[in-house]
Amino acid sequence: MSNTTHIIRTKFVDLKSGEENLGVRIFDDYEQSYSNNWKSIPTDDLELLTKCIDEGIGIDTNRTSVLNYVYETQSGIFIDDTCYEWEVIQPIFAKTFEDTESQKL
Repeated sequence: MSNTTHIIRTKFVDLKSGEENLGVRIFDDYEQSYSNNWKSIPTDDLELLTKCIDEGIGIDTNRTSVLNYVYETQSGIFIDDTCYEWEVIQPIFAKTFEDTESQKL
């Protein structure tokens, strides 16, 4: 059973007013979420992942669930069209998720 996680940089446009906002869509085969209130989007993929994790923990249950799946299964993630294996992204997840786990104890 495969479950691929994606983070996609996105420009959101209000079709009525034409107002534009920046953000990301985060999704896998089962859940989806987005954030559309950023002033800028990091150009570095790993900085983007860090920002998504920082925003997702305790704020958005869908995004947290998608990123929790990556952490729990130690799976890779696609950021736009680039795949990052667990070994590359693990330190980013460890910083936030392991700190969160230790606070629960």
